[in-house]
Amino acid sequence: MAPFVAREQADSSARRPYDLIVEPSGRDYLRLLEAGLGQCSHGILLMPGTLGERGRGVVTQLLALEGAAMGTGDLLPLVNFPITRESVSLLQGAVRGLFGWRAPERPESLSLWRSDGSPWLVSVAPEHIAYMELTSFERLLLSRIASGVAAALAPQGAHASVLSAFEKCLETAVSAMTEAMEQYCRALVAESREGILEALLEWLESGEQPRQSAALDIISRMHFFEMKPALEQLRIRVQEGVQKVPPVYRNNQVLAERWKARLVGQLSRVILEMDSYRT
Repeated sequence: MAPFVAREQADSSARRPYDLIVEPSGRDYLRLLEAGLGQCSHGILLMPGTLGERGRGVVTQLLALEGAAMGTGDLLPLVNFPITRESVSLLQGAVRGLFGWRAPERPESLSLWRSDGSPWLVSVAPEHIAYMELTSFERLLLSRIASGVAAALAPQGAHASVLSAFEKCLETAVSAMTEAMEQYCRALVAESREGILEALLEWLESGEQPRQSAALDIISRMHFFEMKPALEQLRIRVQEGVQKVPPVYRNNQVLAERWKARLVGQLSRVILEMDSYRT
């Protein structure tokens, strides 16, 4: 599909910020960059600390482009590079999703900018945050090339955007909760293994994302192999739509699909880990 045809400069006052409530990854990430090819003049990547070998390689390739240069932002050094077919192909091949731009394996937090100095795409990859500034017409154009990205846009402050921010806070809290749960389970496992397994099974079947995510992490970390049949059955139910989507996501198709993809992905990862440990 052809990239955007360059348009005359839009009235910047008509642009509004839209949160990306789901990370553009895979095909959506590729098409997002195709869309940016016709709208943006340059991109910026940050360089926090020391980059690994792969990260240094990406920076070297970007700096080899005509017009690319190192610079310094408010806090961090950065690489500023032109948006061309060559640079877009490089960005597309370097990571699988927008939030893959994280140090030390890659330079950090890709942003794309228009020739008038206004942002088109801004991301903070370590925090899984991204937004775009678009006019209504620019959003329509985006939908023609990257429909999955356009569908994941929500005006800042709108219900879907706020709900997405809540979800990110919840995911951070679940990580801390899982650490405490693991310590508790390890102290009890010798005497109360069956009780722990029953409790984990109840959390898996609760249909509540935080409980399911924490239970899967505990099962993985403590190698509870006997839980594998339950995990396989749950994965089938989710894939076939038998497992009901949590009520909080039912009015937002994008977040509902994100919930499904995350749960299936986490289940598949834990099942694969179990198989690899036993071989």
